[in-house]
Amino acid sequence: MQQTTALTKSAITFSLIKNRHVGQFTEGYPLTNGVTVAVDTLVQNLPSNFKSTIVAPEAGNQNDPADVLRIPAIGELWEYPIAQPWRTKHLVHYFANNGLDLVHVHHPFLMGMVGAKIAKKFKVPLVAHHHTLYETYGHYVKLPTSISDRIAKYGLGPWLHWYYDIFAECATIIVPSKATETSLRQMGVEASIRVIPTGVPLPKSEDISPAKQQEIRCRYGIKSEDFLLLYVGRLAKEKNLDLALQAFDALANEHTNLHFLFVGSGPEEESLREQAALSVAADRIHFAGRQPRELLDPFYAAGDLFVFPSTTETQGLVTAEAQVAGTPSVVVNVGGACELVTDGMDGLVTAPTVADLSQSIRSILTNPTLHATLKQGCITNRSKRTPAAMIEQVLDVYESVLAR
Repeated sequence: MQQTTALTKSAITFSLIKNRHVGQFTEGYPLTNGVTVAVDTLVQNLPSNFKSTIVAPEAGNQNDPADVLRIPAIGELWEYPIAQPWRTKHLVHYFANNGLDLVHVHHPFLMGMVGAKIAKKFKVPLVAHHHTLYETYGHYVKLPTSISDRIAKYGLGPWLHWYYDIFAECATIIVPSKATETSLRQMGVEASIRVIPTGVPLPKSEDISPAKQQEIRCRYGIKSEDFLLLYVGRLAKEKNLDLALQAFDALANEHTNLHFLFVGSGPEEESLREQAALSVAADRIHFAGRQPRELLDPFYAAGDLFVFPSTTETQGLVTAEAQVAGTPSVVVNVGGACELVTDGMDGLVTAPTVADLSQSIRSILTNPTLHATLKQGCITNRSKRTPAAMIEQVLDVYESVLAR
């Protein structure tokens, strides 16, 4: 243990005196999702002696800066451009002229193949970031659940083992939660794994001010004394949002000052709006649509309680974004989102049932002292969520890999 610590300290010191060039290979940059947020957070917060070049498939008319390179694509699949992994001559030329010390892949599929190819070409180590519990997205395949489950078990697992352990010879896999590590191990992945939650920036004080909060509430006809439930993210089946609406319905008659605001868009938006229209309190359910990330902090702060019923998360980054804005969360105890919540300190963790979720919401809604305690817990835990905390650990991975 002492030798490992000494090596890490030496490696980090080494990083401060030598410039490094990292290729960041990702499948859907800059789609609005947690992976893009993680990549941007990483690239924007690495120290100045680290240069990152993002490599991604073509995605429409992109006005890319010099540090983004594109691979030709042939259409889209589930919003993601389909890269042509054999079209890499320009990448070889670029990295030959600009140097390359490390490859960091953010998906184990086509762009992961490209990243591994470049790493082998230039004989540099490869670090992977496993952001997504892909086995929980079988409903997008449009097959019966029994078949998609078998594909996940007998296709995805062997693929991930082959990619990470054999083809890419991955030095370390970074995951955002213990739940993700457990998933990979259950699918047979043997590579070294490091749990590093994605950091979120602290909001500007003016963006979460009472005036900004009131502005958001007024926009949707929500009074300052009303209790506002909030969800931010994709409106998609895997987010389990019908559970949130059912829990709201279970409380709406009992608490006539209760409102629910959904911020985001996605394939289930129309279905959710139809479900909301049938609610006993349809006039207290609001949809804000998709909002740019730079405008989200006032929404987070305006909520009294962030409700996140998804059971498919590697991390649930929006929960952390709500917390740093001072808004506690109720999350379910399946997946990685519950790892961001200290139960009873900055939120509550509950089972994914209507009865349990509504009871957790009720316990905060009817107890102002508990609500105030949870809000203070969010403020206390802010420093654990920052990009600086994330970057320190990622640098440790980078330099320990480079120093081997």
